[in-house]
Amino acid sequence: MKRARAWFACIALASVSVFAIAPAFADGMPGGAAWGEGVVLVPSTWSGFYVGGHLGAALNQRAFTIQDLSGGDLSLPSPSEDQILIGLHGGYNWQVQQIVLGVEGDISFSNDANYLASIRGRLGIAPWDRLLLYGTAGAAFINLDEPFAVQSVANGPLTFNRNRSETGFVVGGGGEYRVLPNTSLGAEGLFYDFGSSSTLLSTPAAAASEPFVFKDDLNFWVVRGRLTYYFNDH
Repeated sequence: MKRARAWFACIALASVSVFAIAPAFADGMPGGAAWGEGVVLVPSTWSGFYVGGHLGAALNQRAFTIQDLSGGDLSLPSPSEDQILIGLHGGYNWQVQQIVLGVEGDISFSNDANYLASIRGRLGIAPWDRLLLYGTAGAAFINLDEPFAVQSVANGPLTFNRNRSETGFVVGGGGEYRVLPNTSLGAEGLFYDFGSSSTLLSTPAAAASEPFVFKDDLNFWVVRGRLTYYFNDH
């Protein structure tokens, strides 16, 4: 059900995504500030609005541990799990000679993540027209369900589910290659840090109400491929 909801959300977002056309950059920087003397604005492969989709994986997203307070009866089997991600991204680039500055927003979905989103700045270099290499950093946002099972020696597996919403940061880098005048293929790696959470829980009363501390280190890497359409085909 969650996978279906993620697919429908992606289709809906794609169908309603509308990008306003930026004011013309006739003689300077955005807002009318003049370029410094000697700086030349060149026709660019990468300047302008863009939108696209991405597919990848969140590595070790479910990094759960427990501290048993009941005398060693409880354990947490298979605490780590990778998650497949699918999503959309869009943004705007400015290019001066080989330097590319940009801002990008993105949203992704997985089996457990109701959303994983970010707003990031990008700083890159275009060694030649078709290739862009960049670093990126910004704010990140997540809401996810955290289903897990605790194994009790006396009472067998006991299932739990938590919901967590966090704000953190993301940093990473990647590259894009222009395969058509308006289209690029790319790959990027992003590290998300949402901090750690510890919660005191207990098994149900029918399972002796055994206490334990549940800890979730919500820090993980995402690797993903990108397909991007640029509205400026220069």
